[in-house]
Amino acid sequence: MMNGGCISWRSKKQRTVALSSTEAEYMALSEATQEAVWLKVFLCELGEMANDEAVKIYEDNQGSIALAKNPEFHKRTKHIDIRYHFVREKVEDGQVVLHSVCFGTSSESKHRWLSSRVGVLAR
Repeated sequence: MMNGGCISWRSKKQRTVALSSTEAEYMALSEATQEAVWLKVFLCELGEMANDEAVKIYEDNQGSIALAKNPEFHKRTKHIDIRYHFVREKVEDGQVVLHSVCFGTSSESKHRWLSSRVGVLAR
């Protein structure tokens, strides 16, 4: 988000099969982190963001946040490809800050909140 508008978004099918929703969210979080870090560099070059300012990423899956913040390997997550651990490195460096967003079970409220965040208004 910048000046009240969304400047980057993506929807795509994941190439790798995930064995759980947490793993799928973690893979998506890693890709979002890559995009956010690139956007930060771009915005710093434009003078719109300070270089020492951390990027905020909002995530609704507690398991993927825990995986990103905990560098230990576990039996259930040891098969996750190393390239997806990019998010861990950026969290440890302080370049990215993960924020938990709780939506509960209502997907309609989640959709409404996300739509308002990107500037889409309901009619």
